[in-house]
Amino acid sequence: MQGYILSVRPQTGEATIIAETGQAFRIRDELTSPKLHGGDIVRFRLDSVSDASGVIDLEVIAPWPERFSRDQSALLREFCTDMVVGTIPA
Repeated sequence: MQGYILSVRPQTGEATIIAETGQAFRIRDELTSPKLHGGDIVRFRLDSVSDASGVIDLEVIAPWPERFSRDQSALLREFCTDMVVGTIPA
């Protein structure tokens, strides 16, 4: 089965996968290898016996920056580097 990483929550170590069927699966990012990023295209199998989420054999087949052309990817990396995310004042 294939899908993409919808979100990764570093605080909790959880990630959400949206499968090609539209199903959503929550996994523990800290248990996966390699490190996941939002937008990654992944391949996985389902096994409801071995894991609470049923997701096993997770493999990144297209990291998110590689989904863009070389020019777009360079601009995207530059944008992400320039972005500074801080706390929002109350």
